[in-house]
Amino acid sequence: GVVDAAGRWVGGGGVVVQTGDIVDRGPLSDVCIEYLAGLKEEAHAAGGEVVNLLGNHEALSLLGNLDYVSQQEYRRMGGYTARIAAFAPSGKFGRWIVQHCRCAYRHGSTFFVHAGLTLADARRGSAELNREMAGALAAKNWEHPIFGAQGPLWNRDLVLGAWEGDCSLVADVLAALSESEGTPVTRVVVGHTIQPKQAVGYLCGGRLVAVDVGMSNATGIGRRRRAVSVLHPAGTMTSAHEGIAGEVPMTAPDRMGRKMASVVALGGTLLSPFLLVALLALVHACRRGAVGRREADCVVTVLRSDAMHGASKRGNSVKRNSRTLSPRHVVGPANLV
Repeated sequence: GVVDAAGRWVGGGGVVVQTGDIVDRGPLSDVCIEYLAGLKEEAHAAGGEVVNLLGNHEALSLLGNLDYVSQQEYRRMGGYTARIAAFAPSGKFGRWIVQHCRCAYRHGSTFFVHAGLTLADARRGSAELNREMAGALAAKNWEHPIFGAQGPLWNRDLVLGAWEGDCSLVADVLAALSESEGTPVTRVVVGHTIQPKQAVGYLCGGRLVAVDVGMSNATGIGRRRRAVSVLHPAGTMTSAHEGIAGEVPMTAPDRMGRKMASVVALGGTLLSPFLLVALLALVHACRRGAVGRREADCVVTVLRSDAMHGASKRGNSVKRNSRTLSPRHVVGPANLV
C-alpha cells in the first residue's frame, strides 16, 4: 500500500505514477493538488517517489481555459478571476504544475503518458519529450506541437486504432520507444480515453493498457466504477472492478525488465473506502510476494484518479461535442474531455 487510512504515505521506497487530469474533475482541483504535493514530499522523505504527468486539463488550466471548470470551484476559490490567477503559470497551483508535471515516464518496460503517442514522439523518448515540454512551459509557448491535437496530451490514435483491431501503431510505437529509451519497452499505459463498459482496457494483447474508466461525475456518463489493476511479478496483469465479480485477466503475459513484486494501477478516489481496502490488501500481498521480501521491491502506480474530487452531479460546467475554443486556447480538440 502507499497510503494509510488518513491518506499519509506508507509506501516506503515505492513509486506512484499519476497520469494527469487532476483538475477539472469536480470542485476541488486545488485541494487535489495540495494533497498530491504533500504526498510527494512524504514519499521523497521515505525514499519513494510520486510522479505526476501533465494531462490536457492541466494544460487548459494553465492557459486560463474555463470550459470544464466546476461552478462550485469558482465559488470556492473566489470567482473566475481568482481561479484563473491561481492556475496561471505564475499562480500558486499553476506554478506547481509547471514545476512538477512531466510529459512521460518509464518504469522498467512500461511507458506512461497521458493520452497517447505518435511514432515521431515515440522516437524522441521520455527524456526528450520531458525536456521539450519543460521548455515550452517555461516559455509559455502554447503553440508548441507538444500541446497540439497530435501531441501526447490529446492524441488518441493508439487507443482508437486498437479498438478497431489495428495494432500496427502500437507495435511501431513500442519498437521506437525501445530504441529511444535504450531498453525494451513492452507496454504503454494511457488515460484520457474512457473505456467501454468502464473497465480497464487491455488492448493489443496487453501491450496497450487504457486505464480511464470514467469514474468522475464530470464525465457525465452515469454511474462511476473504480478499478484496480495489478501487474504481477511474472508479468501477467489482472484487474478488479467495483461492481463486477471476479477478475479480468490480460490476454497475454508480459515480463518486466526489472524485478518487482507488483505494480498496482489504481483507477479511483485516493481516499475512497474501496481504494483504501485495495491498498491495505496490497500491503499484505506485496510484502508476502516481494522479491527478497523487501518492501522496496513493491511498486504501486496510481494511473487514474479523476474521482479524487468527489464532485457532485450539479454545478459542473462541462460541455462537449459543441464547443470551439478561442484561437488562443487551441491546444487540442475542444469536443474531447
